[in-house]
Amino acid sequence: MFGPVIVGEHVRLEPPRSEHAPTYIRWLADPEVIKYLLRRNPPSLKQEEEWLERMAISETDVVWAIVLPEASQPIGTIGLHKLDWRHRHAHSGTLIAMAALDNLVKGASGQAVQNMNVMMGLPEDLGLWTPGLYP
Repeated sequence: MFGPVIVGEHVRLEPPRSEHAPTYIRWLADPEVIKYLLRRNPPSLKQEEEWLERMAISETDVVWAIVLPEASQPIGTIGLHKLDWRHRHAHSGTLIAMAALDNLVKGASGQAVQNMNVMMGLPEDLGLWTPGLYP
């Protein structure tokens, strides 16, 4: 399913839209973006649109696009996957493809994780124990 819109000081989490698919494909074709992912080949537009459709109806996945307040295009994605609602367990995934200063996890990526945690009723600092990196 797509998560609801969550507005923070640095980022907005919103449901991913089909017009974001070409942006996601461009990211997944960038070796610097995917070097830590298990996938090596970018999906086709059709495959990406099918993934978005599967996420929209999934009962065990919640996904968002990460968007800067002044922008309409996403800078990343964040989601919970393989959700076990009864036992409150899931795998999280965050992909930040556009550079954003995140000093001490107070920028876009840290706030995206914090917003997702709050929305899902998890501790706000879950997954944020490591200080952010400054380039």
